[in-house]
Amino acid sequence: MKDNKILIVDGMFPNKFASWRNCEIIALIEEFDTDIFVYKGTTWAGIDFEVDYEYISQLTNLSEYKFIIFDPAYNFLQKFNSSFDGTAFNGKSPGSYLLTKGYDYNLEDYKVIYHIFLGNLIRFNEDFQVVGSKQICHLYPGGGLGFQMNKKLSPEHTYVSTHPLTSDKCKRDGVEFIETYVAPQVMRNEAQFTKPKIKSTKGDELVVCFASLGYAKEKGAKKYVAISILYKIIFPWHNVRFLAIGNCYDIFPIELLPPMDFKNLERFYFSKIDVQLNLMSKIATNGWPLGIEAVKQGAVLITSDPNKVAKRYVYGSNIQTARRTYEFILRIRKMYSNRDELYLWRAKGLEFFNYHCSFEKQQGKVINLIAEQLQS
Repeated sequence: MKDNKILIVDGMFPNKFASWRNCEIIALIEEFDTDIFVYKGTTWAGIDFEVDYEYISQLTNLSEYKFIIFDPAYNFLQKFNSSFDGTAFNGKSPGSYLLTKGYDYNLEDYKVIYHIFLGNLIRFNEDFQVVGSKQICHLYPGGGLGFQMNKKLSPEHTYVSTHPLTSDKCKRDGVEFIETYVAPQVMRNEAQFTKPKIKSTKGDELVVCFASLGYAKEKGAKKYVAISILYKIIFPWHNVRFLAIGNCYDIFPIELLPPMDFKNLERFYFSKIDVQLNLMSKIATNGWPLGIEAVKQGAVLITSDPNKVAKRYVYGSNIQTARRTYEFILRIRKMYSNRDELYLWRAKGLEFFNYHCSFEKQQGKVINLIAEQLQS
């Protein structure tokens, strides 16, 4: 029914890289009569983000969808349309394209408009005149949101906070919001891991990983280089392997790997990785803790906490935090030397993950919020 249609506004979908984005959007597609309006981002930090329609079609049914194409740069998407000319809409609207089950585009058809990132909310409302009360924004850190930004959030909209400092800003600005700390990481009915894998014993190789699809400086790549080099100098007899995915430096002893789609990344984390490092600083606004995808697969996360928010999370102490280079080195050494300790921290990490990242705590809350607005 038209009265129950929702519109998601995003900058990437469909794309194979971000598990959190796909977990959230797929849940909404499967729950509601959903269209997706896209301001397409193409390249970020040197990494190309393509339109991965076939990939996402393997995860959810997109057969009823067609592309209405506003930007001629995306006319190649016409190949996915059956007996419908999406290019006829070239230049008729801001934005890149719309994934829709219909044959036209009218903002009045949508009772709820759901924005992923504050930047998309701002841009959309610059391009279109839409009633503010029917708009919801998921305030993922970055993407136009700064924890200490002076510009106030509009009280016309409802918000979803993923971070304690975002919640603080929502309270300061006096806006309505719900909390879903961390990020979506599981599909509906996806089985949870309750016991960590047993992959290594004392003396076996310990595999450490760093991953970033953002700018190397902001994500701590230089620090990872320092950690890996110093570790090999201090403990040359330890069988520790250092891997990096995406934007890092290809310097010995680091083995640099290209970005992986999120399903292959999950398999990689499960089969290969013992310890995941997150080395973010305050240079950029990031969620916490980054690296949660690896925790899902049983890796031990050792992370920085530049905003000192770990204590504000339920089971926050289940995630190891460190600040200085030598602190990360000593924690890696402990995981290498004591595999019982490694197993213990794996179990602690899964407890944190299952509490914060379950479908009920993430997409479930958003679905309930949208359902309430549809009924209002």
